[in-house]
Amino acid sequence: MKISYSNYQLTPKRKPNAREGLTRKSGVYLRGELRGQILFADYFPHEELGDESIDEFMENFRFQKTEYEKKVFHLLLKDQSFQSMKPQMFKNHALGKETTLHAPIKYKIQGHDDFGFIPYLEKRRTLRLDPNGIFSRMELDFFLKKIDPSLLKKVEYIEDPTHDGKWEGLPLKVARDFFQGDSYDIVIHKPNARFHSEKEKKHIYSSYMGGALGNFHAYAELVTEGDLSLFHGIQTFGTYEEDRELFTGTDLLTPHQDNIRKLYGDLMNRDWKSLGSI
Repeated sequence: MKISYSNYQLTPKRKPNAREGLTRKSGVYLRGELRGQILFADYFPHEELGDESIDEFMENFRFQKTEYEKKVFHLLLKDQSFQSMKPQMFKNHALGKETTLHAPIKYKIQGHDDFGFIPYLEKRRTLRLDPNGIFSRMELDFFLKKIDPSLLKKVEYIEDPTHDGKWEGLPLKVARDFFQGDSYDIVIHKPNARFHSEKEKKHIYSSYMGGALGNFHAYAELVTEGDLSLFHGIQTFGTYEEDRELFTGTDLLTPHQDNIRKLYGDLMNRDWKSLGSI
């Protein structure tokens, strides 16, 4: 397969998480030519959370050493079938704000003194907390002691609660994302970067908070492999100035077919440079 690439940048409207700031972020689109088909994929690294830089990825992609490299190639091969899929609805949590009374709210904790989620708990809203591993276990225990235990009952889970992996015995259910811990109940599955694993555990499908193509691919894998009775985290529209609205609805979302077609039309018209063959 002949591979070409095209770099792009995104401008955050808000901090993506506690470890990343408001500086512009870079990604790279890949274009594959195989038996007359044109295929696309997206690499969007979060280096602060351990991903390869774009330069490293471009140098190493043909060797297929990391799971992320292998997954991007897998999505490249699946792209044509994704484009021809019949649209399906899916349930999406609210990201840092209220929508209806049905969807859980995902709240990204930005620091050791960020208790901005308490009002949601006081309204008896279900929360998914995500500190992105900013706490040690001792710091997290101290943080949780400041919250009324009766309110913690409305927390569905806490995602990557500490960076030291000491998750055993926490008073909340735990979800694993970027960090590996000694005890967890749920896997946050990033279709853009990982293969489905630990099939015995509940998987919440999550966008990689990158470009629109990656977001569409995450949706496509969710509706073909995921549990559609659960609320997932595919929709992240509004994170970047350059975001495209790929889905319509509130909580229960459906693909915006015209915008998805326009996305692929724009990809066809980009300037591409050769990366070689794989």
